[in-house]
Amino acid sequence: MNLNGTELKGLNDALEFQRGYIDSIDDQIVALLEERAQVVLNIREIKLEIGKNFIQQSREREILDRLRTRINHFPESALRVIYAAIFGAMVELQLGEDKDLWKVERLSAKGFALKSGDRILIAVPTEEVERLNTIAALHNGTIQNLIGRD
Repeated sequence: MNLNGTELKGLNDALEFQRGYIDSIDDQIVALLEERAQVVLNIREIKLEIGKNFIQQSREREILDRLRTRINHFPESALRVIYAAIFGAMVELQLGEDKDLWKVERLSAKGFALKSGDRILIAVPTEEVERLNTIAALHNGTIQNLIGRD
């Protein structure tokens, strides 16, 4: 493709405009993630009061199912990876400063639990451990690293 100087400048200007637009979208995404994090902290307080698990697998599935219907060009596999990271970050946020007090304990052949003293945060079926490790891997390690070790 042979472009003259004016055409090349016009395309470079268009490219810079589109990159500026992406920067603006990225700023909005980060602002929305911060807003989501604040809502999660509000939910954390409610869950602590009523004794609900921080991880609600049915809620995660509900969110992904709803979002899948909203995508046209974006790859669904990438949406799952991004939301696995978001869900993992939000669980870590809910664990807060207490995350080092939680440990993974095998309940039986059926699964594991995140425990602190006598309190069980969540019971995890064995088949879900790999999924949680995938989420935790996006946060620098295994589920044990995400929630602390003995």
